[in-house]
Amino acid sequence: MAAQDQNKVCPKCFEVNDPAATFCIECGAPLSDDPGAEGSDQEVYREITQANLSRIRGDYKQAVDICLGILKRFPNNGTAHTLLGDIYAEQGELEQAAQWFEMALDLRPESQNDRRKLEAVQRRQSEQEAASTAQQLGIPESRPRTQQYLYVMVLLVAIVGIGSFLLGRSINKRVPESRPSVISDPIDLTPPAPNDPTPEPADPIVPATTFPGTPSDQEVAALLAGKYTVGRKLVSAHEDPRGPSLRVVARLEPGDDPAMVCVEFARAVFVEYPSCVLVTVEITDGTTTTFIADVARADYQRTADGTVDAKTMLSRVWPVQPN
Repeated sequence: MAAQDQNKVCPKCFEVNDPAATFCIECGAPLSDDPGAEGSDQEVYREITQANLSRIRGDYKQAVDICLGILKRFPNNGTAHTLLGDIYAEQGELEQAAQWFEMALDLRPESQNDRRKLEAVQRRQSEQEAASTAQQLGIPESRPRTQQYLYVMVLLVAIVGIGSFLLGRSINKRVPESRPSVISDPIDLTPPAPNDPTPEPADPIVPATTFPGTPSDQEVAALLAGKYTVGRKLVSAHEDPRGPSLRVVARLEPGDDPAMVCVEFARAVFVEYPSCVLVTVEITDGTTTTFIADVARADYQRTADGTVDAKTMLSRVWPVQPN
């Protein structure tokens, strides 16, 4: 009863929310009169409400665009992260939903609502994997207890394998060992001549400078352009020869902040490619380069826990002066 008394009830839709929530998870209404709580939420209340309304109406693209617009100004806004997780979960894009809920928990570790949503998405992912495995094995998905059928199939395969192994050992014991045949041809024991050339050792194989799992440039570009809103600004993407890193070329749209465009591209690359440690973003106006910045994964991780502002992720910034 004490835990329930601490929950916050929305005065507009009567939805029960976590004690740490400042906005209703259902309608977006503010739950706190404290103007200092979740400062960024206070400034984007109308946008959160509009995004949630678009989600309810099924206009997921508009809802995503609104949330990404909020994160462009307030990268550490936990409410927008949670709402993006809800949007992708309703569309069945469970991997993306789990990523947004995980980032929301990084920002608000005490949020039980985000934790429950993440666990629900992970259960759905496990069920989908079990259903896919059952389909590959020819087990109808409509039958109950699909996972039990999978365990039975694995057990049968193991039993057959052990039986085959024991049968093979039994057969080998019955076959008498064959005696070695007599060598009829004499063996040449003459040592090689002193001036015989000695074969040179083969050149060592030098591994390519890359990081495990690096996709092709076309795959990187297709993933960023198709999965992230910032991807529509992508011109090209390719592996940087300096090490496990990527170089992205992007164009600005009217009103864009080049530093935030670099931050958004870096966040997308680090989420999709965990082995990548550095992203270099080059901003172009179509003919010339106007801005270049490096973003290191270590700096990105410090922004994820809220210890620094997102723009401090940028290192080695080179604003290119016009000719």
